[in-house]
Amino acid sequence: MKHITMFILLLLMACEKVPEEVYDNPLDIEFITEEGIETPALMFFPDEIN
Repeated sequence: MKHITMFILLLLMACEKVPEEVYDNPLDIEFITEEGIETPALMFFPDEIN
């Protein structure tokens, strides 16, 4: 039981900060270039979303 408690405590201490980045529309090429996000070598962007 002591090992499980120590493991859970260590796991909780290791995860201090949760990322809070929100990408409103990752398919928007203008947004991607403004944010400096690098896309894979081949990426398809739809002209319109239905």
